Amino acid sequence: MVLRSYHWMRTILFLTLACILPCNALAQPMTDSITGKTHSLTGIDVVTSYNRNVHAATPQQEINSGRMLTMGIESLSDVLKNMAGVTLRDYGGAGGMKTLSVRGIGSRHTQVIYDGFPMSNCQTGEIDLSRYSLNYTDRISLTMGDGDQLFLPARSMLGAATLTVESRGSRVESQGSRVEGIESRVNTQPQLSVGSWGTVNPALFYSQQLSQRVTVTAIGEYFYADNDYPFTLRNGTITSHEHRVNSRMSSGHGEANVFWKVSRISQLQAKTYYYDNSRKLPGIVRYYTQENDERLHERNAFTQLHYINRITDKWHLQAHAKWDWADSDYENNNPGSVATSAHYKQQEAYTSVSTLYDATSWLSTSVAADYIYNHLQNTAAALHGPDRHSLLQAVAAQVHIQRLTATAKLLAMEVSDKVTNQPLRHTNRLLPSMSASYQLLPSEQLYVRVMWKQGLRMPSFNELYYFHFGTTELQPERANQWNAGITWQSRNYRRFQTAFTVDGFVTDVKDKIVAIPFNMFVWRMMNLARVRTTGVDITTNINYHLNKKHSFELTGSYSLQRAENRTDHSSPHYGKQIAYIPQSTWSIAIGWQNPYINVSVTNSGMSERWATNEHYDDTRMGGFAETSISLWRGFDIRKIHCILRASVLNVFDRQYELVANYPMPGRSWKITAQIEL
Repeated sequence: MVLRSYHWMRTILFLTLACILPCNALAQPMTDSITGKTHSLTGIDVVTSYNRNVHAATPQQEINSGRMLTMGIESLSDVLKNMAGVTLRDYGGAGGMKTLSVRGIGSRHTQVIYDGFPMSNCQTGEIDLSRYSLNYTDRISLTMGDGDQLFLPARSMLGAATLTVESRGSRVESQGSRVEGIESRVNTQPQLSVGSWGTVNPALFYSQQLSQRVTVTAIGEYFYADNDYPFTLRNGTITSHEHRVNSRMSSGHGEANVFWKVSRISQLQAKTYYYDNSRKLPGIVRYYTQENDERLHERNAFTQLHYINRITDKWHLQAHAKWDWADSDYENNNPGSVATSAHYKQQEAYTSVSTLYDATSWLSTSVAADYIYNHLQNTAAALHGPDRHSLLQAVAAQVHIQRLTATAKLLAMEVSDKVTNQPLRHTNRLLPSMSASYQLLPSEQLYVRVMWKQGLRMPSFNELYYFHFGTTELQPERANQWNAGITWQSRNYRRFQTAFTVDGFVTDVKDKIVAIPFNMFVWRMMNLARVRTTGVDITTNINYHLNKKHSFELTGSYSLQRAENRTDHSSPHYGKQIAYIPQSTWSIAIGWQNPYINVSVTNSGMSERWATNEHYDDTRMGGFAETSISLWRGFDIRKIHCILRASVLNVFDRQYELVANYPMPGRSWKITAQIEL
């Protein structure tokens, strides 16, 4: 019955798209529903985006570049620590891999979108967030579930959560080709950051409006760090002071965008991107040694096109196309190592067509179809030539009646894996989701919201085929998410404004694939039949303007989650918290803006965790809290606008670990100077 429904749905979708595609006009891009308010703070305008999380039927959290500055945020890790429901897995320092898990589901359920296109890694199934810096990043958002937007590719419905990163110069104004947020036709923004342990990070942003129809932007940066930070090694009653070794990182990336406004209602955008990272991989700190001789050289290039068409006031059409290439050289010179050196090459071809129809003032519908091809070549696979073909199709409808907004979506997916001399692996699923938001009082921004989503995660090629560690019998993970919450935002009083959200959630994952680290690049895979996570996420934001020159902002988040192993009632480990998921995480940031030097103080932390699902005594990882302070000021020298910022991270030199036996850095400093020409 499911297959019949699936093929019927596929036929309807392609017939619908076939009727729309012949339209040859390009179209005006759909503008984001973000509105904003600007406060002048000592020569710099900080744009505080409208709190979409209050109105959304699914939990959404967003931090834009203005708030990153006022909150003293220095890295993407700092952004994620200030978001509720997030667990960050970090191997320490700039050279350590960083991945994101949301609400205990796992990092491979989190989709990463960069400038409108999903990032992929068919080899491991997860994105290393250490490759993204905050240089020239305009906004970062995290959405649980599918979100409220309809006009999206079908692939956007794959993740249990979506992390969206938007770089500067990735948008243009709705009425022209000028880059959003930049006044001049030609704009140059050089920047230099220096910090502890040999950190140097120069960067450059450039934009130019070539004509009324064409604008180009470019970003380039280089990052280097020795990462030989000190840490304390404790082994029983013996304590020694060591320095991290084999943790150097040297990386760079460049990207360019071209915006072509074909007509009053048409636009085409193209992006080319290249990333190169050569790093040493820090090893496990075990007993008296941390010696390690592993290296990883990663390269990634992609080019993408986004084409958008407003056929009529009610019909909209868009198309996405992307080619992605990645190359990884892993070198392991440790004597007697099980994992040998390996070379990986992966390619992806991706195309998507979607349409939006505003049927009435209260009803909108959308249809989308995506095709994805993935290929991996490697020297460490049990089988050769893994290829994956994925066909994704989605229909969605949204109703907005007075104070009620309700959204329903359905994703049909068909995935086929082909390996040399092996039978095809087929997976077909229908995955629905629903969400609703209701304004309780017409005169107050007080809402209740509910969400339900079914999800599926295909095993990665490493999980299936990696030599000695891959398991070809692994089943896809099946996830059910439920969410219910209440949100409120106060009226915009002269001096005071506040907002808060409270969401309770349940996630139920069957056939969960659990990755336990053997070392930083190799994982041992196992299936747990069932994991259930229950919890609460709380966020709050308070703004107080003492007078025209002084204002204060407080932002906080707290998460309580219980992620339990529900596999076998007779097991002594039934009901225990799964590995690396803390029960409590929190963050708080306080900022003071004034005419002299702006100040921000942040504190974040988490409760104890366990490095194994069995909770053996020697695998307990203690909780911690980390505090950082940032000072910054914006000023003008003639026509040159300058921003200077100095930060002290982990002020109290707290030693902790996010992954067992991989110590995190202690106290450090960072100074950043940026000018705008």
